[in-house]
Amino acid sequence: MMNSAIQKYLVMHALKDIRRGQPLEDELAEALNLYPLVDSLTAAATAEDISRLVGMCRSAATTASVWSLALSMLRNFDTRPEIKAFLLEEWTRTEENNKRMVLAWRILDDGQLVRQVHVQIYGFVKANIERFVVD
Repeated sequence: MMNSAIQKYLVMHALKDIRRGQPLEDELAEALNLYPLVDSLTAAATAEDISRLVGMCRSAATTASVWSLALSMLRNFDTRPEIKAFLLEEWTRTEENNKRMVLAWRILDDGQLVRQVHVQIYGFVKANIERFVVD
């Protein structure tokens, strides 16, 4: 288990870099997107961070690791209508199966999700069942 002082330091500095628009290295984003760091980062994110995190996800320059971290950090805001809409936009926009696998779970957390989206996600999972079972 990571020392709590080190964990707090990493989280605060990573969040400061994200807020400043500093690019994150892939390796760092992958490490930050694992427990317990990702939970601490998600808890530290505020409503003021939403536009930056959404921007990171939408940017064509964002790598898959950074995209995944930014999406994870939006978890505490996914009941907001604008985040629900963003998740559905990402689902529609991306053709990358890895991203869709991550998005599927986040979107399905919405208790008010329309049936049509459930059907789309079910079709995607059914078509990619081997990947879901392995991952």
